[in-house]
Amino acid sequence: MDQLTDNSKAADIAMSSPLNGDGDAPVKRAIEVGFPIVEINRLAIPERNSFKPIYQMHKWFARRASCVFRAILLGTFKPAIQPDGTPTDLMEEFYKDHSNDPDTNDKVILDPFMGGGTTVVEALRLGCRVIGIDLNPVAWFIVKTETEPVELDALKAAFDRLATRPVAWNDGRQLKDTLLNLYKTEITDGIAADVIYTFWVKSAICTDPNCKREVPLFTDYIITQNAPKIRYHRDATCPGCRKTFDWEVELASLIAEPALMVNSPRGSGGEGRPTSVWSYAPEPPKPRSRRDLWQTDVPCPHCQQIIRMRVPSATKQKKAVALAVLFCPSCEAVWQWRGPLPEGEVACPICRHCYDLKKGSVPQKGKFQCSCGQKDDIIASVRTLAQDQRLPIRPYAVQAYLPPAPDDENDGRQTSFFEDGDAERLHEKHQPNDLNSRDVISAAGLRIPENGKFFRRFTVSDMRRLQQTEAVWAECKENLPYPRSTIPEGYNTNQMLKHNYRTWAEMFASRQLLALSTLLQKIMAEEDLTLKEMLLCAFSATLNNSNMFSRYHRFTYREGKIEGVFARHDFQPKITACESNVWGIVHGYGAFLQFDKAARRETRIFWFRLGRSLLKECGRNSHGPDISRHYRPPVCGQRELRRTCGLLSRLAPARAQRTLSAFRSRIHTESGGDRRKLSSQEKQEKFLC
Repeated sequence: MDQLTDNSKAADIAMSSPLNGDGDAPVKRAIEVGFPIVEINRLAIPERNSFKPIYQMHKWFARRASCVFRAILLGTFKPAIQPDGTPTDLMEEFYKDHSNDPDTNDKVILDPFMGGGTTVVEALRLGCRVIGIDLNPVAWFIVKTETEPVELDALKAAFDRLATRPVAWNDGRQLKDTLLNLYKTEITDGIAADVIYTFWVKSAICTDPNCKREVPLFTDYIITQNAPKIRYHRDATCPGCRKTFDWEVELASLIAEPALMVNSPRGSGGEGRPTSVWSYAPEPPKPRSRRDLWQTDVPCPHCQQIIRMRVPSATKQKKAVALAVLFCPSCEAVWQWRGPLPEGEVACPICRHCYDLKKGSVPQKGKFQCSCGQKDDIIASVRTLAQDQRLPIRPYAVQAYLPPAPDDENDGRQTSFFEDGDAERLHEKHQPNDLNSRDVISAAGLRIPENGKFFRRFTVSDMRRLQQTEAVWAECKENLPYPRSTIPEGYNTNQMLKHNYRTWAEMFASRQLLALSTLLQKIMAEEDLTLKEMLLCAFSATLNNSNMFSRYHRFTYREGKIEGVFARHDFQPKITACESNVWGIVHGYGAFLQFDKAARRETRIFWFRLGRSLLKECGRNSHGPDISRHYRPPVCGQRELRRTCGLLSRLAPARAQRTLSAFRSRIHTESGGDRRKLSSQEKQEKFLC
């Protein structure tokens, strides 16, 4: 109900009740008789956590739930009593197609304060004619691109043209390769991985005149935490010492260096296995012949011997393993702790320095403490600098990605914006290395996690690459478009001015300025105005995360993500910043690729219709009520289908299995008599037929 109380725009779209057919008395509208507050609130709560794709094209403040506006519009247009004398059920009308409904078609809706355009979009969905007004030009541009008709093939072609445009300062190389090469980290000789995030930290200058030391402003030394689920064989028995242990066949790790992996003396076995001993060994490929034994070498954690073990036939189980990536303030190593984080001090595996990982140099908000004992305000350190100087900032860690081998890659990942199928997905893999890169990395003693993502320290080679980028920017910036205007005084900008930010360009690192200005220059070369505005909308959304006012928000039991400058409603300078890959790769958030979700909208609608059809079919077969209204709009494709299957088994278990099997057969098999897996387009065609 909280979602409904905030929607003061209901008055903006309310219409006077039209006269009846004889022109005598006004017809009562459904919203005047009643409104399904409870039912709409059930839809509004999950929608606030995952907006529809059209509203994800660009950030806007305080977006309202679209289901609320759809219900208000329908209640305004629909009569309270149907021609057959029955009262209008708004929830029944809610899920209908109103594109040819005379009650909504060609009605005019005026929203004089449209903001992010929820009223405009939902009215267009009902076939209305819409007038939207807003004083903010950014709001006008966002809503215009949200509702602009565009051919997806033409948009994809414009994106391909953008990716292949030559870059003058990089010897005419393509834009995509140029921007991706700005974010690389060298793993070993000749092998480089893509950088997802780069982590930066500011340093305050000690205000003690006898010290003047730079103090890195860490609130703690925890970079990230996660609890990935891995598969394992429970209670595997060593043939030598006859003791049991958990044989983990998937690597539980967030880093790649085994020497930097430290295990907690208690609780490192994972969720539900706090006292169990474990060992890791990848499961070998299953032999084709039954005569061959399915076995491999496994290190026993008890007797420390390498034993030859047969792969158990029992189904592998899953468990969550708590992991934390930590930073050493002494040697600046990035290392991993497996298990629950201890209270008190930990020892760095490299330099053996003992420190409290939860106590950094920032004891409380706005203050810092130097090792000499001096404690002062951070802003006091800023005031000791010249007006054109800011606190020094440097990178200390990166999160990188190395694509898995083609045979081992999980095909169930989220595709990028304009990927259409398996062929294009393979093409989108940048392939920073040759196909034997994993063998070379294994020979170097590194272990890359199965998903290809890992954290590591910011190395000397990384710093050399960054300095080269800064030199290129200093040489080419006069020929590139970047913000040169000064920051005006204001309520939300005074905090920036206090920290000696004078121009908008100072919000960005040199590498970000080089990448963003080059990207903008190539977008402006697009001749078609509509397609150019679509690309500019994605570029504008990228700016929210591609700046040094963004930070990395970590979670305890799942992967963290970057939060942009507008996660708060002000311009707060960050003491620890997070820089994202401007062009973007398969993983990560906040890049240019991740914001243009319009190309995947039809796929999401398809899976939504599939899920609702499953529920309707199961509701009819079980002779119960229609349970389709309980279905929530999907977040992603096949994951939502699995979620729908779980909902089916709970709401209508009697017929769920038979209905699910029929739909699976309808989608995944019988393509011309063969057993091959269907493409996304074929799935849609077969289902819609």
